[in-house]
Amino acid sequence: MYGMVNRGLRAYVETRGGPEEWEQLCQATGSPVRNFVSLERYDDGATYALVGGYAERHGAPLAEVLRDFGQFWVSWVRTQGYESLLRLAGNDTLTLLRNLDGLHARIQLGYPELRSPSFHLEDGPDGALLHYRSQRAGLAPFVEGLVAGVAELFAEQVEVSLVPDGAPDHEVFRVRVLKEAA
Repeated sequence: MYGMVNRGLRAYVETRGGPEEWEQLCQATGSPVRNFVSLERYDDGATYALVGGYAERHGAPLAEVLRDFGQFWVSWVRTQGYESLLRLAGNDTLTLLRNLDGLHARIQLGYPELRSPSFHLEDGPDGALLHYRSQRAGLAPFVEGLVAGVAELFAEQVEVSLVPDGAPDHEVFRVRVLKEAA
């Protein structure tokens, strides 16, 4: 993953426990890198180790930490100069989700080796269905948090749930907008 993800993770950890929490986490997980560079690629295992180590240190389920980090991620990238790009992709949660692949294509111009996930939104009888495909395993809770974070961007409330047995080769989430922005 690019260092930007790990920089966001550092901000997440430090927001909750301060710089010393980040340092302790890096020591506990054996991370040789403390200051990640946004445009550099790092082994995915380093990110998984840091997130897993944080969950373990706090006695929290990994899925809960990933969901919380996903929601935090959206607010953090807004502070990193990406808010206008997010808003160009849509003016509400479902529109932005529908345009995520296009958004990632534009981001890939600055991150040429980006292995971004793929998202496809379809209207369903009981809310939209978000199809998520990724080369990386175990990130479904992070996606749930991302959707919640996107809803916050637009002052909307959503309900996001993983559809059991939604598809054999990818995850499917049901997204219901409970309160639209005024």
